[in-house]
Amino acid sequence: MRALASPELLAVWEWGEDRHTIDRSLALLAAALPEKSWDELAELPVGRRDALLLELRWRSFGSIVEAHSPCSSCGETMEFELGIRGILERAGGTEDIEVELDVDGWEIQCRLPDSRDLAAVVGCGDDEAGRRLLLDRCVASVRRNGRDSSADRLPEPVIKALSDRLEEADPLALIELQAICPDCGHVDTELLDAGSLLWSEVRSEADRLLREVDVLARRYGWTEDEVLALGPRRRRAYLELET
Repeated sequence: MRALASPELLAVWEWGEDRHTIDRSLALLAAALPEKSWDELAELPVGRRDALLLELRWRSFGSIVEAHSPCSSCGETMEFELGIRGILERAGGTEDIEVELDVDGWEIQCRLPDSRDLAAVVGCGDDEAGRRLLLDRCVASVRRNGRDSSADRLPEPVIKALSDRLEEADPLALIELQAICPDCGHVDTELLDAGSLLWSEVRSEADRLLREVDVLARRYGWTEDEVLALGPRRRRAYLELET
């Protein structure tokens, strides 16, 4: 994997700004991993895809993320740093994309959810409908006491056990972060969306690059390609020159 060059970043930003975060995530990885096809990236389990997104964030913008969030108890803004290295160390899991579960007489074969599965549940009206659709898509087979059954017959305790097994197999599919409010001491737990995190920085970087292009194009008559070809250090040096 390589960091996104300025022309690539602008191209992905232009393509993805009006698209869903799932498409944005895949487009970013496609730019950073040109040896991988879109289908290969879309078929990655969600946690492995997000691990790649975090690695791309590291390579493109650094390993520390400055974050802030309002405390759910007192409303004060909590400011904290996220270390991508520490998050990636949680990855672990299994190399397989399928898991098996045998609990309370239920035998289940299931594959890890991927980006296409997430895209399929986007339009569901509620969480329960989305969960059921995800089960239908990912569960390959169900047997109850040696007889064939189906995913829609799974009881809640078994669904919970299957969810725990999937999380164990693909830990970064659900990234929980805890922040302690310095004012009231309340501990908030939030989910980290790796794709949205990276896209917010891509958007900010695209805005900065466009401003640089605008200034240097006006000053020297260069095209966008010529400005971006200079590289970040030389662009800054030109911007700092007195007119």
